[in-house]
Amino acid sequence: ASPQIGLSVWLIFALINEGPSVSLQYLTSKSSSLKSILKYFLKITTFMSCLSTIFLVTFKPIIVNNLTPPGVVRIKFSSIYPIITYTQALITGTLLLEGVAIGGKKFNTLAVGTVGSMCASVFMIGRCRNVWEIWMWGINALFLGRLGTAGIAVVRMWREEERRI
Repeated sequence: ASPQIGLSVWLIFALINEGPSVSLQYLTSKSSSLKSILKYFLKITTFMSCLSTIFLVTFKPIIVNNLTPPGVVRIKFSSIYPIITYTQALITGTLLLEGVAIGGKKFNTLAVGTVGSMCASVFMIGRCRNVWEIWMWGINALFLGRLGTAGIAVVRMWREEERRI
């Protein structure tokens, strides 16, 4: 039960933080200046990451006590809660940078990177012995890979923009 509760809490914030990604996709597709988009990206990522983390830290007692029954489930959920909290910055940055890359039509780069990240994540999860390790290694491997891939796509976009100037 604790992994499902953890996933639900994590997913709520991931979906909230994905919202600005849609605006970045649109802005990137319409803008001629990647520099201005990246400034916006840094501001919104910092704001959304901080807001999510502050909310999860501040309301931890309420979330943990109201979403889990006393006993083993609460203890296990409490053990993965810090990972859910600090990965919000990673997830937010990943989703928003992917939004920039999608707006720049870097679909092939994102597709290859996502498949590679997924394979790395599955490999890591296959070696995990408990829920904490799955969250720590499996989920983080997936999003670190996707963040790196989106970063590569944006660097390519930057170089293409410099060549046009």
